[in-house]
Amino acid sequence: MTHDAWNREVSVNLSGAFNMIKAVIEPMLQRRWGRIINISSVAATGGLHNQAGYAASKAALLGLTQTVTLEYARAGVTCNAILPGLIGTELAQMMPAEIKERAVAMTPARRLGEMREVGQLIAFLASDRAGFINGSTIHIDGGLRLNIMPVGSRRELVDVAGK
Repeated sequence: MTHDAWNREVSVNLSGAFNMIKAVIEPMLQRRWGRIINISSVAATGGLHNQAGYAASKAALLGLTQTVTLEYARAGVTCNAILPGLIGTELAQMMPAEIKERAVAMTPARRLGEMREVGQLIAFLASDRAGFINGSTIHIDGGLRLNIMPVGSRRELVDVAGK
């Protein structure tokens, strides 16, 4: 991974969230109510082959989420992180079929997640009904996190084993 690629991942995935929180926290504190929802990734807890910057920045976002919770929960602000697995976005649909099929096969639900499912989770966390959910990391991955082998490394393990 080049330094430029690393810096871009950290800038978008971590600094972007930090800057957004800085922009909205004061009005939330004044109202004594607010909902911050960070979008991380299952890669934050298990890594992602050939994606060090992405996985590291998404993991760091979990630390930011927890710190914001500690600092602002008493003021009525919640901060949670959603950890999607492979969701059927336009970008995911453009993935090579072999990689997409492998990811689906490793997901206990045996399908891609739907964007509306992520949206419904976000809407719930943004509602009054989720007022006591704070500092949480919520997986929406069809059970992918339960699989012990990361998506990108299966072929490498087969290559190493000589099979």
